[in-house]
Amino acid sequence: MSKGSWFWHNAFMNWFEGKLLTFTNWFWRKRHEPPPQPSSSEKIAAKPRAKKTPTKKVAKKTNWNVKP
Repeated sequence: MSKGSWFWHNAFMNWFEGKLLTFTNWFWRKRHEPPPQPSSSEKIAAKPRAKKTPTKKVAKKTNWNVKP
């Protein structure tokens, strides 16, 4: 065993290194991979969106000096 390798032969440091790698991999996947797509059964079960009502058309006021 070399002079500086005692650190990685420690049982706690082996556990800690594993946790650190797991967290790093999770963080990288969260930042760089697209989110999972919902399955086809979930798409069918989704509620349809409510239809938007059309906005009412308001007549344009051409002469702003005349009071209604």
